[in-house]
Amino acid sequence: MILSSGPVLWVLAAASGAALLASFSVTIVLAQEMLPRNLGLASGLILGLGFGMGGLGAAVSGWIADMIGLYKTVWILALVPALGSVIGAFIRAPNRKTL
Repeated sequence: MILSSGPVLWVLAAASGAALLASFSVTIVLAQEMLPRNLGLASGLILGLGFGMGGLGAAVSGWIADMIGLYKTVWILALVPALGSVIGAFIRAPNRKTL
């Protein structure tokens, strides 16, 4: 998306937003499986932390953009999903036998 322009930019931006929002339901279900006796708590924690960290991340990325420039900041933020993928690889699903 960073390297595109015109209408293609907007199509890729919409696809990126859809991909970002598509993961919420999967994340909530995984959290509920990890806390089967506290489903509401699991949902609240995931949504609260997700939106809270998103707000904090927007503020921090804005500060970084002020310091080094918007273009460099967008390239740095393009690497954040790779970091999330590495961290997500270490999440273990709960054992169904112990539930």
